[in-house]
Amino acid sequence: MVAELGPIDILVNNLALTTNVATISKMEKKDWDREININLCWLFYCIKQVFDLMAERKWGRIISISSVAGFLGGYVQCAYSSCKASIMGLAKTVWP
Repeated sequence: MVAELGPIDILVNNLALTTNVATISKMEKKDWDREININLCWLFYCIKQVFDLMAERKWGRIISISSVAGFLGGYVQCAYSSCKASIMGLAKTVWP
């Protein structure tokens, strides 16, 4: 793909999905897994696709959008808030 389109200079991760508003006691595992996969795992997969190419060129920008829910949490947003807090942690591990 890089040969056809050129290098990727900037990646903006701006994904948010919250379809299951539930407390921990009412959150079903399948719903938890779905939100974690979409909101966090896909962010990781996208970064992984461009990271080596950016590092090789010694240039690139990765912007990952989180939410205040990552700081404050949300009583009925356990999966969403967990993902948004994790995005902040993951972002700090990308570049040395």
